[in-house]
Amino acid sequence: MQTRAIRRISEAFERQNERKALVVMATGAGKTRTVIALSDLLMRCNWVKRVLFLADQVALVNQATNAFKQYLPASSPVNLVTEKHTEGRVYLSTYPTMMGLINTVGDGQRGGVGHFDLIVIDEAHRSVYQKYRAIFDYFDALLVGLTATQKMK
Repeated sequence: MQTRAIRRISEAFERQNERKALVVMATGAGKTRTVIALSDLLMRCNWVKRVLFLADQVALVNQATNAFKQYLPASSPVNLVTEKHTEGRVYLSTYPTMMGLINTVGDGQRGGVGHFDLIVIDEAHRSVYQKYRAIFDYFDALLVGLTATQKMK
């Protein structure tokens, strides 16, 4: 399922010139692990230089940071909630933290319009798009939303 998701997203970005994708998987099926593998693929293909992973809770940011450190340590994951001045290729943040960084950083620096090539939206079903739409309007990046379905019995 994870391999199929990565393949379909890659094909949508490349062949269909899509800029947005949604990954819908059951809770515990490995959505975060899937986007880590997708990020790795896109970085190795030189489609993506920097990734921004957004979540609505600090606990989810911490969890994703640990997963990136475990599965893709060469990306030098940076938790922007706690490390605002560290450099890396993958940045993880809450929405309010990113809004604050956008409001204080100019173009050409971290947080500039073209700084991120891929934005991953964790728990996309929580209606964060409307509340924090400014983030997605500001950055010129590919978007991948993650959302869960109920586990099948």
